[in-house]
Amino acid sequence: MKFNLFFKIYIPVLILIVFILLFFGYTNLVQQKQSYLEIMKVQLQSIVKSNLKRNTEYMLSNDKAQLISDTLAMLKDNSLIKYVIYDKKDDYKITVKKEKFIVNDTLDKNHIDLINSEKKYFIKKFEVYPKELFHYSEKIKLSNHHWGNFFIGISVDVYNKQYEKLFRNFLIVMILSILLATLIVFIFVRWITIPIVELKNSVNSVIKGEKKKIEVNQINDEIDQLKNDFNIMIDYLIHSKKQEEFLFQQSKMAQLGELLNNISHQWRQPLSVITVGLSGIKINRDLGLLTDEIFNKSYEAIMNNTNYLSETINTFSKYFQTDVLKEDIEMNEFFKDIKKLNNDLLNKNFVKIEIKFTKTKINILSFPSLLSYTFMNLILNSCEAFEKNEIKDRFIKIYFEEKQENIEIVFEDNAGGIDDNIIDKIFEPYFTTNHNSTGTGMGLYLTYDIVKNSLNGKITPQNTKNGVKFIINIEKIFNEK
Repeated sequence: MKFNLFFKIYIPVLILIVFILLFFGYTNLVQQKQSYLEIMKVQLQSIVKSNLKRNTEYMLSNDKAQLISDTLAMLKDNSLIKYVIYDKKDDYKITVKKEKFIVNDTLDKNHIDLINSEKKYFIKKFEVYPKELFHYSEKIKLSNHHWGNFFIGISVDVYNKQYEKLFRNFLIVMILSILLATLIVFIFVRWITIPIVELKNSVNSVIKGEKKKIEVNQINDEIDQLKNDFNIMIDYLIHSKKQEEFLFQQSKMAQLGELLNNISHQWRQPLSVITVGLSGIKINRDLGLLTDEIFNKSYEAIMNNTNYLSETINTFSKYFQTDVLKEDIEMNEFFKDIKKLNNDLLNKNFVKIEIKFTKTKINILSFPSLLSYTFMNLILNSCEAFEKNEIKDRFIKIYFEEKQENIEIVFEDNAGGIDDNIIDKIFEPYFTTNHNSTGTGMGLYLTYDIVKNSLNGKITPQNTKNGVKFIINIEKIFNEK
């Protein structure tokens, strides 16, 4: 289960605060319980002192009857006292309950344990009484002589009621405190996370292509500073995008000029054939030599060359549309068109191009204009490398194969390759090895940007024995990301 930032902060902080509240609440509950016990102990000590003061004479004279009579009267007057035991050292043990008494020679184990305990009191059931009582013991000293021990047991009903009331109050306070803490922590965490979430949403909008700034009235803390820095980054991205678009258009216009130059060269021969054909028809007609055979041959030559000119225009317009549209592309036909459009450039630079066509048709759904720009850029880059490195036998190879979801295209030349120290930098903007040329260093960067960000693909350069090859993987069916 995926938790967002709010819950990642809110839940741990809330658990910590609830734990602290429960800890201090429980500690206070234990202290209150101990306080009640100490109060009961003090009350019993007062009762014991009063009783011993009244009965000192009877204990010294061993007047058991009077001692029992006085104790029965005390139990009758105080209903909370359930029993009293006079434990004379090495002698009798008188146990007095309401309306009855018992004289024994020995103490039970529970009262022996009570004598030996440090607290001198227990809350539990003893054999002497069937219910849970507060049992207290105190040593009796008469005339600096250890006479024995005095035991008393009182009801804990009042103590239990007080403790139950205390526990109920504890639960009420804890529930209210936890509810209040939940609200306070919620408000606090929201206050912290809202600007962070706002930044996250803004970053996501940038990823999606929207460059919206965050409103910052004044910088008061690190979050505000981060917002301001984000806005500066947005300004930089907008400026960079505009500059990149400008350079892309500039590069495309340069390539367009090169193609127009290619086309003008390709049109010269067909136009010459058309001109010669029309001139021949006119001359033969003027001389009266125009026969059906001569007319048909000239007409066929003119139409063939006109169709060629029309095909060239169609090919050119197909790959240089103003609107970038997604279309079905048959790869064999696509590379035939690429070869045709760059034929003059290749001939002018004495470059042989070998395209390995597939026996079966491979169709992809993508952007023909962007894809053509990619390979025209690579061809132009190779031609510049051929000139720079003064390569004699120049060739370019293009081959492609269909994968499960992608198509892999390999573009390879023998133009001398790329220095291993800079091969990882060739796709960086403004990076160029042709410092003496008019190049901007944006050609391969724009190629990389188109393949990666516009075609959802990947382009990888690899040096070969005599040159370099670019391995391009693009989706067979383009999906928006």
